[in-house]
Amino acid sequence: MQFQGIDTNSLPSSFSFLVQVLRRASVEVVRKNALQLASISNFNISEWRVVTGLYVFGKCSQKSLVDWAGDDQAQVSRCLWQLKEKDLVQSEASPKDRRAVNFELTRLGAMLVEDAYPDMLKYAKRIDDSLNEEEKAIFIGLMNRIIEATELMPSGDQ
Repeated sequence: MQFQGIDTNSLPSSFSFLVQVLRRASVEVVRKNALQLASISNFNISEWRVVTGLYVFGKCSQKSLVDWAGDDQAQVSRCLWQLKEKDLVQSEASPKDRRAVNFELTRLGAMLVEDAYPDMLKYAKRIDDSLNEEEKAIFIGLMNRIIEATELMPSGDQ
């Protein structure tokens, strides 16, 4: 079996073909998403996840953005502070918890997101429309099975 130059017969026996396919597909999808985003805005992928979260939810905590974007806490934190330095995001201490900080888009940040949003929605729709509903259900089921198989094995089972 082969996928974009990855051949099941050419991998060392310690490598998982499916893990290699997932990694290659992920890299390719992220690369193409970054190119599309760069063609219509000045945001990078991480910034886009953060600003669209703020656009959708309005004022919210960093934790809410991490949960929504599924990104790393440190990545979201760096991104928020970079966007703040560009005057695209503003922050304030949470009135409920002084240790927490809430973030929201500035007027300029919202304007830039609104400019790029329609084109990114069209692009996302094109990707989603590449599979019909039955294919999506099968794909999700297969991905769930692969993820389940990646669970840590007890040390005696290895």
